[in-house]
Amino acid sequence: MAVVAISVLWTEPAQGIPEYAKVLPQEMKNFCNVCHVKNSGGPLNSFGEDFMRYGEDLAGLMERDSDSDGYTNGDELAEAKFPGNPKSFPGDKKGIGNIMIAIILGVVVSVALVALRFLKR
Repeated sequence: MAVVAISVLWTEPAQGIPEYAKVLPQEMKNFCNVCHVKNSGGPLNSFGEDFMRYGEDLAGLMERDSDSDGYTNGDELAEAKFPGNPKSFPGDKKGIGNIMIAIILGVVVSVALVALRFLKR
């Protein structure tokens, strides 16, 4: 149950500007530091600046490497990494990987519980 509660807490819409968050993976929508230097908001990081610069050219934004760490923004977002932070990149075990695991486990447990209830009928 705790895992399910955690997964629900992490799937609320962004507090900042929701239309910007639409391009982000669901599990990253509550992290302002995807686009900002700090998670509390404020100045934009390199990805946030590129996000504003590229506007609706999402393909161009996803092909770019905003933090110059050798991985495209698209590759980083696909693995729930922060494309404006060179210390966060695909394959890195830090970041929100544990959150992703909690979300996935929450979904699996929820589906299993629903399936068990359905089968008992």
